[in-house]
Amino acid sequence: MSEEELIFQLLEEDRKVRTEQIVEDRKITAEDCLVIGILRLNRRIDEINERLNRRIDETNERIDELGKNLGSRIDRLDGRIDKLDGRIDKLDGRVDRLGENLSSNFRWTVGLIIGTWATTVTILITILLQGG
Repeated sequence: MSEEELIFQLLEEDRKVRTEQIVEDRKITAEDCLVIGILRLNRRIDEINERLNRRIDETNERIDELGKNLGSRIDRLDGRIDKLDGRIDKLDGRVDRLGENLSSNFRWTVGLIIGTWATTVTILITILLQGG
């Protein structure tokens, strides 16, 4: 047995002896001991309950704080998303105008090609008729 274990054993025996002396000197009955034990347990339960309530309150405060932080972050993200939506709308408008411009340019180019062919054919016909 280690020295530490021996000391604890002696202290425990001493505590038992002192408790027996107190019971004999004060004429404490077994029922009194039970009541004292129950009162001690109740006091300990109350202490534990108070600590638990404090921890629950602290946890609730942390949750509230995190909720506020999360709410502000969500609000900032909503703002960014709104800005992006605005930019996308502008890009959509530009794409639509670009599509209209391409279509217009395509028609103009086709018209130019047809006009060039018509002019070329007319010139060739005129040359062929004069030469012939």
